[in-house]
Amino acid sequence: MAILEMEVEKLKADGENLKKLSAKYSSLLNDMYEKINNLVKKGGWESKNERGSANVYLAKVLKDKQNMLSLSSSISFLGELIINYADKVAKIVDDKVE
Repeated sequence: MAILEMEVEKLKADGENLKKLSAKYSSLLNDMYEKINNLVKKGGWESKNERGSANVYLAKVLKDKQNMLSLSSSISFLGELIINYADKVAKIVDDKVE
């Protein structure tokens, strides 16, 4: 049973690592999109009109933002599922040991 207990701890650690990775990824994405948005809005890259290159690029990039953040959320959810699974296995191991 000691081997199962070690594997449960590894699973929990992996789940926590996925959640941390998700948070870092989400933060990175938000920072990136904010910098791109500020580049256009603060005049670092100007367009003469709505169909100018800066505005077209910004629209295309921001269109993908929600999909990228959704991936981050899915990674975090997967981490939570792994942790819950590890808890269930730990309960089985504890019940068998008694």
